[in-house]
This record gives sequence, structure tokens and C-alpha cells, in this order.
Amino acid sequence: MGDPVAELTEAVMKAKRGLRVHTERLAALLPKHKLLLPLGRPVPAGTLDVAYHGLEEPNGGRFCPLFTEDQILSAAGHHRRWKTSGGPLMQLEWSGDVALRNALDWIEGGAIQGVALNPFHPSALELLPDEVRGLLSRDPGALRRHLLVLPIQPEEKLITRWVQTPLPKPLVEAVKGLVRSRRELARFSFMEVVSAERDAPSLLLTIDTTVAVDGPAYAEAVQRAVAGKIPPAYSHIDVMFMGAGTTQQPRP
Repeated sequence: MGDPVAELTEAVMKAKRGLRVHTERLAALLPKHKLLLPLGRPVPAGTLDVAYHGLEEPNGGRFCPLFTEDQILSAAGHHRRWKTSGGPLMQLEWSGDVALRNALDWIEGGAIQGVALNPFHPSALELLPDEVRGLLSRDPGALRRHLLVLPIQPEEKLITRWVQTPLPKPLVEAVKGLVRSRRELARFSFMEVVSAERDAPSLLLTIDTTVAVDGPAYAEAVQRAVAGKIPPAYSHIDVMFMGAGTTQQPRP
């Protein structure tokens, strides 16, 4: 049997990747494990008057910190110099799902903007309101914000298909203008890439080349051209160049 506390910490760490398989794992573990809340003052017996140490974001937002392990909380408390009524730091233990439900009540009441799991630790995971609701549901979705920086993984089953709805003209014109401005670029086409692990498809832009090109460098030029023009229905856009001798962006 593995360490159940470490099991939850590992689940939080993996959920940072954003894939549905990892959010489902974390959601399944929450009712079975404890989450720890650092207290600003002791909780009076028989009441739900909870005063805890919040985290202030540079933009003015406030987050509720919750921890999977005593050691992680203690390290954060030492870092932030947290005390409980001026004395040693105390903590409140809730089952994971109850902790998130209480945090969601605070979010909906306007007290905080989200939840920070294991802040100041390598497993730190920030959750916005819809992401908290997702983990509390029976069908948690992918964490789309995190998927934006996660390349397609080998274990994902992908379906490539033609674009289902017309793409916005500014996006198409941006690619068309870039292709026309460079003699070494020829035809281009868009496809959708769908993964069961991601809630939103991505776009795949394929550009034919007449000579060998430095694919990664040209892909950066494309990304600059399409910045701000990708429809919200898509998580991101990948670029592939097709031409003899052309180098492609290596996948991690």
C-alpha cells in the first residue's frame, strides 16, 4: 500500500498538466483524503466561523490556500510567517471535497477568487471558480488553461478532421498574408485535432514549402501573425511545414 497522503500530493502534481485523466483521478481522491487549511485564529466550538490565512495576488485577487500534507503547510507557514492568534500555526482538517465546497461558498460569496492547492510547493495548483466546480462534479473536465502549454502526449488518442465551422477571416487572412510574403511558402490548410483528454480541440495548420526551411523558426513567425486571432473554441494552434529537408519542432 502506498502513502495515501503522498498519493493525493502526486494527484495534484499531475493535475497541473490539465488532462482529463488527471483531473478525474484528483476528483476521485478528494473525498478519501484530507485537505488542510491554515487558521488565522482558532475555530470556536460549535461554529463555522473560520478565519484563515488567504493569499493575495499581485492583481488584487485573494485565494484560499489548501494543503495535502502537514510538511507542505508548515513550510508555507514558515515562508509566510503565518500564526494563529499570534501563536503557533494551527490547521483545520476537512475531507478534500468538503474543503473545496466550503471554498466554493467563499468564492460565490465574493470573499476569494479561487483556490491555491499546495502554494509555494512544486505541486502548486491554482484553481479558478469553474475549475473548482469541475472537480466537485461527477465529470471533471480538463484544465484548459494548463493545456495551453502542454504538447500532445504519446498516450493521447487523437482524431484529425476537417474544420467543422468556418474560421474567422482575420485568422485566415493573417496566414494568407504571411504565406504570400515568403516565396518559399506555398499552400496551407487547417485541420482540427481532437483528444478525449482535452475539452477543446486544437487547430493544426499545415504549410507546404518549396525549399527546406527551419520549421521551428517559421512556426514562431506564424504564431506571432495569428496571436489574438485564434477562436475561443480552440485551445491553441500547432504549425507543421511540409517540404523535403524541412526541420520540424521536436516534441518533448
